[in-house]
Amino acid sequence: MKTRRTVKNELPFYRRVDQLFVANGTTRRKFCLAHGIAYSTLSTYWHSDVFPPGEMMVALAESLGASLDFLVWGKGARPERVGVNRIVDALSNLTDKELDAVYGAVMQFLTMTGMNAPGR
Repeated sequence: MKTRRTVKNELPFYRRVDQLFVANGTTRRKFCLAHGIAYSTLSTYWHSDVFPPGEMMVALAESLGASLDFLVWGKGARPERVGVNRIVDALSNLTDKELDAVYGAVMQFLTMTGMNAPGR
């Protein structure tokens, strides 16, 4: 059963999702490959006035680090932490020595820009 979009969003659903793809450094094509979805299937939804099925909506939300409320309504749990989550993921694989080097670089940046450095 297809669900028609009847709500008026400040930012339409598909445009909001596309912005999240960019923010996450990925594409619709990569999403489809990772989830075993034919790109033509996703593209059909992108060029219609119909939401994707529930399973696809959940996969989009999980993949893009956003809540379903945010994807559908543009409100609720916004994905402000997308960038932070990507940084945490990258840092979690570093050794203590590599983390110390990153910390030093961040402190140098903060000093050079005149920003207040947080305590360690």
